[in-house]
Amino acid sequence: KRFRPIFLEQFLQPSISPTIRSAFIHRYCPQQHELSWLDLFRDKRNRERTLRSKVSKDGWKHQGCNVLNCRVIIRKKEDMEKHTQVHQRDVMKKIDIIQRAEERRRLQKLKKQSRKDETKKQKIS
Repeated sequence: KRFRPIFLEQFLQPSISPTIRSAFIHRYCPQQHELSWLDLFRDKRNRERTLRSKVSKDGWKHQGCNVLNCRVIIRKKEDMEKHTQVHQRDVMKKIDIIQRAEERRRLQKLKKQSRKDETKKQKIS
C-alpha cells in the first residue's frame, strides 16, 4: 500500500482561472519542497497502526483521511464521501474569498486609473 496524500489543489475545479488557482496554491497549500515527506509518512503510519484492528459492524476497516494534514478518522464508507465533501466545500469557500479579494483589487485599480485620467484632463484644460 503506497503513501499517496491528497493535496488541496486537487479539489480545484478545472474551470477556475489560472490566477485564482495560483493565488489559492500560494496562500493555502504547503509548498512541496518545504514538506518533510518522512514526517508525513511516519504520522500517517502511526495513525494507521492504531486503527489496524478496528473494523465497523459493516466490515469496513477504519482509516484516516488521505488529505494532507487532515487528522480525521473515517469509520464508515458513507462518512468517506461526506468528509470528502467537507474538503470540497472548504476549498470552494477559500476560492470565493480569493475571487472577492481579486475583484476588490481590480475595482481599486480602475478607480485609481480614472483619478489619474481626471487629473490629466484638468491639467490640460
